[in-house]
Amino acid sequence: MKFKVDLKELGDALGYVSDVLERRFTYPILTNVLIDVDRDGQVRLRGTDHDMTLIAVLEAEDVVEPGAVTIPGRRSLDVVNSIGVQGSIAEISTVSSGVLLKVGRSDFLLATMPVDDFPPATNIVDPVRITLTVDDFMVLLRAATSSMAQNNVRRQLNGTLLELTSTHIRTVATDGMMMCVCTNTAIQGDSDSVIQVIVPRKAVLELVRGFGSESGSVTLSIGSNAISVEGERRALTTNYVDSKFPPYQPAIPQPSEAVLKCSREALERAIRQAATLSDEGHKVYFNVERDTMKVSASTEVGDRADVVIPVDYGENSTNVIFRHDRIRNMLASLDCEVVSFHIRNPTESVRVDSEEQENVLFVVSPIRG
Repeated sequence: MKFKVDLKELGDALGYVSDVLERRFTYPILTNVLIDVDRDGQVRLRGTDHDMTLIAVLEAEDVVEPGAVTIPGRRSLDVVNSIGVQGSIAEISTVSSGVLLKVGRSDFLLATMPVDDFPPATNIVDPVRITLTVDDFMVLLRAATSSMAQNNVRRQLNGTLLELTSTHIRTVATDGMMMCVCTNTAIQGDSDSVIQVIVPRKAVLELVRGFGSESGSVTLSIGSNAISVEGERRALTTNYVDSKFPPYQPAIPQPSEAVLKCSREALERAIRQAATLSDEGHKVYFNVERDTMKVSASTEVGDRADVVIPVDYGENSTNVIFRHDRIRNMLASLDCEVVSFHIRNPTESVRVDSEEQENVLFVVSPIRG
C-alpha cells in the first residue's frame, strides 16, 4: 500500500475516528484504526469499540498501490498534530517493519497489527432508510442531550429514543426528573408501523460532535440490530441499548391555562446569577407574583441570592422549586425569545414549551419543599 493525502484532511479524519478507540489494552486491535485505500483514490478510515464504529472518508492525492493496513489511532493523530504544517502532503506506505508516514523530510515509522484481526463492519439487518438535512438532525439530537441520563441503573434512560412513524420522526430523552420531546413532522416513515430504538448516550454525543459542523444531508439506516448515520464524509454505526423505553406520552402534561411566560435569556441569566449561592441540592426557587418573579437560591450557612425578572402570569401566583442545572440545560437547548411554564401547582410536573419553537417541549419535575 502506498498513497499520498492532504495532511490536514488526514488529521481531521484521524481525530474523528480515534474518539471511539479503546483506551485500555483489553483488545489491542481496538486501539488501531483501519485504513483502506482503493484504486479510485478513496481512503476510508475506520475505528471501533465493537459497539460503535466511526468512519471517515477522504480523497487521496495519488495512489501508487491500493491496500489496507491498521495503525495506532491516537499515536498517529499525535504525530500528525505535531507537524502542523498547512498545505503539507503526507505519504503513507507499508514497509516490512510497519507503516511509514513521510511529511517533507520527516519520517515516522508506526507499528501495525494484522488487518484480519480488525473487527468486520456491522451489517445492518432489514434497514429502513430515511434522509434528512444535517440541521434537522442536529435539532433532534441537541435537544435530547439536555435530558439524557448518565450511568443510570435503568439502562434505557442512558440514551435517546428515536421514533419513526408515518407522521413524524421524534427523539425523546429523560433522566427520570426531566424529559425532552423533539418532533419533526416533515420527516416520515413509509409504513404505518412505529419504529422505536434507543440510541446509546455515547453515540448521541458522538453524532453531535462529529456532524455538528457538517452541512448537506445524512441518511439514517435503522435496522433491527443497529443504526447507521451516513453523511458525505463521515459515518457512524452503533448497536442499540437493549431495553424498552418507558411510555413517555402519558407523562406529558396537557397545556395549562395558568401559563408563566418570560424571556428565556433573562431567566437563564437570573438562574446563573442565583446559582452562585445555591446549596448542594442545586435548588432554585421561583417565587411568582403576577408580573414579577424572584429567582432565589441559598446555602446552608445563610448566603442568599434574589434576582427579580419581569414575567407574565396573569393574576396568578406560585412558589415552585427546581434544580437549577436542569433548568439551565433546558434553556440552553431552546432557540426562542419567550419560554412558557405550564404550572398547575408546585408539586406536579411542569410542561415547558414555546410558541416560537413548537417542535420541542420539556417536562420538568419540581423539587418538593
